[in-house]
Amino acid sequence: MAIETLKKPARCSECGALLKPGTRVKIYQKSDGTRLIYGFTCHKRKVNEEEKQDQPEELKADWDFISGQLADIQSLLMQIVDILSARKEALSENDTDLTAADWRKFWMKVKQMGFDEKQVHEIYNTDSMKKVIKSKEDMERVLSELKEIAF
Repeated sequence: MAIETLKKPARCSECGALLKPGTRVKIYQKSDGTRLIYGFTCHKRKVNEEEKQDQPEELKADWDFISGQLADIQSLLMQIVDILSARKEALSENDTDLTAADWRKFWMKVKQMGFDEKQVHEIYNTDSMKKVIKSKEDMERVLSELKEIAF
C-alpha cells in the first residue's frame, strides 16, 4: 500500500467517485498487476439506520452538501501543500544565504590564516568552494577546519 497524490483523474475503487488530479489516495498493487485506488474523502459518512431516522431531512441534505465541499477543500489544500513543499525544496537546492560580502570576509580570514585560494581548493579537492560551502554554517565549519591545520 502506498499513499500518493494523483497526477491524472481516477475512480475510487470503493465508491466509484471521480478523483481529481492532486487528490491524495491509497494505492494497493494486486498480485495480478492491477491497482486499486481509494480516496480518503470521497466516501460518504456511514450512518446507521437509527441515526438516519433521528435527523430531519434538511440536515441530511445539508450534511451531504457540506461533506462534498469539505472534500473539495481538503483536496485543494493538499495541492497547495504539495506545491509549497516543492517550492521549498527547489529554494533549498538552488538558493543560498551567502552574499558577496560573506565570501570576501571568508577569503580574507583564509589569507590571515596563511592559506591562498589554490591551497584551500586543493585541501577540499574542488575547483570552487561554492560546491563545498552552501550556507553560513558550512562557511564557519570550513574556517574552523582550516584554523586547526593552519601553522
